[in-house]
Amino acid sequence: ADEISPDNCRLWDNQTNEKLDKDRFRRDLGSVREAYQEVARRLGILPEAGNGGDMKGPETMQ
Repeated sequence: ADEISPDNCRLWDNQTNEKLDKDRFRRDLGSVREAYQEVARRLGILPEAGNGGDMKGPETMQ
């Protein structure tokens, strides 16, 4: 299956130039988990902390 993830593409914050992909691990730039969670939050698939949202993510269109 094809997928887009921080493991197979390059992701940087447009404002800060912070790396949000696997280079964080390769170059010891900080927590990979936190960066991947930030990517998920920006894509709308991880609810904001404390908002009580479900963790199901978006429904798949068939």
